Amino acid sequence: MNDWLARAGHDPAAAYARWGDEQLLRRTSHGAHILGLLLGRAGEGRPPYEVTIGPDATSVSFPERPTQASAGPAGPDLVFVQLPRAVRSTVSRAALTPWVLEGIAHGLQHAAGARRAVTTLSLESYDGPHDGSSLFEAGVQALIEQARDRQQLELGVVLAAGNAHQRQVAAYLDLVPGQTHELQWEAVPGCERAAWLELWCPADQPLPDLQVAAPGQEPSQALGAGEVWAWPSRDTAVCAVLVPSAPRAGGRLMWVRLAPTQVFQPGEPAAPCGVWRLRFTSHVPLRVHAYLARVWPGPGGKPAGRQGRLWVRASQTSDLQRALPPPQSGSINGMACGGPDVTVVGGRWLHALTTPATDATPSGLNAQGGENDPPDQPGGSSGSQTPVPYTGCGPARGGWRARAPAVDVLAPSEDSRALPGVRSMGHLEASTPRMGGTSVAVPLHARTLLGPQQPETPPP
Repeated sequence: MNDWLARAGHDPAAAYARWGDEQLLRRTSHGAHILGLLLGRAGEGRPPYEVTIGPDATSVSFPERPTQASAGPAGPDLVFVQLPRAVRSTVSRAALTPWVLEGIAHGLQHAAGARRAVTTLSLESYDGPHDGSSLFEAGVQALIEQARDRQQLELGVVLAAGNAHQRQVAAYLDLVPGQTHELQWEAVPGCERAAWLELWCPADQPLPDLQVAAPGQEPSQALGAGEVWAWPSRDTAVCAVLVPSAPRAGGRLMWVRLAPTQVFQPGEPAAPCGVWRLRFTSHVPLRVHAYLARVWPGPGGKPAGRQGRLWVRASQTSDLQRALPPPQSGSINGMACGGPDVTVVGGRWLHALTTPATDATPSGLNAQGGENDPPDQPGGSSGSQTPVPYTGCGPARGGWRARAPAVDVLAPSEDSRALPGVRSMGHLEASTPRMGGTSVAVPLHARTLLGPQQPETPPP
């Protein structure tokens, strides 16, 4: 790397131009920002030797023994994996799952002899189901167990809670016996991917009766445990409802799948856009949590139609773009059923004054699921522990489905309300751009897991 920069006159911009990578000519990128936060302050968290990479290489090369000593004390070894750009630009984040699992396994190969390793996943994974049966959840848990059994290695996974708290993709209903309650799902036009809606109830309570009505259509028959319903028919279904009989990991689950509202193949059925109505009737007092899969870019990574929005009261206007805020907001994180080795990290202000709790910044967000943590403790609602409005607040463990939304821990994702983002290293020397989101909170918290002396603050 040093020789390559020397040939370009030690000018990173000229070196990147000769390399032909347009992304590196930008001031920063998501990956560079996260990597800079993992490295931390000067002299902290550095590898014990200089890592080298050539302009034509596709992976980092780690020598068998130190080749050039780094200044400052040695820190944890750092292995980073670049996910393929073609896969990152796909419609569904589920396509990333095999690459993410392979990346974790690749990192474990370099952890021989270590006692502890931490994997950071600065990506939002809202594709479900979040009951422990998805490839993402099952694969991560399998790698954690394999590291413990075969390598005697404690593997911790740190995952971003996501930035969808204000996107109207979550709601809850408190059902009263003898009354019918309605949840409205606005499916917008131009959505190129299927949408999944998860309806969760406590495991120790009976499921409510569910009726589903397409836009302008009559509701279906009441659906109970063990039933499957498809509309308009099983041969040409654009909407499917599955109600498993047995409880899942984390509670009782009901799935609703809606086909894309925009299709490109001749003869492929498309779901009608508009308001889909879900009616619930329960014989006992019951709370139902609804989580809608987060919207992702369309083909080529370009912004596309959203999967919709959730409402629990009648619409006051037919305009799909109205600015009326939802009654409840929130989101579900990507590892809802993870074990104790998985940490879901939400975002907070690095410097914030004590502010009264609002619907946008719930006071119940905390690390242990309690609602009365003392100020200035992980998860508290006072001072610098105030969560940022966009941070995901879905349940971090399956058993919390019937309780107030929570994540495992909060870490800085914004400097302050006046100074957005967190500063980190960029592509060019001496550049320290800012970037926000729960993705930047992940490496800051991961540093504290690797060593208590590591500060949970961004580098200067």
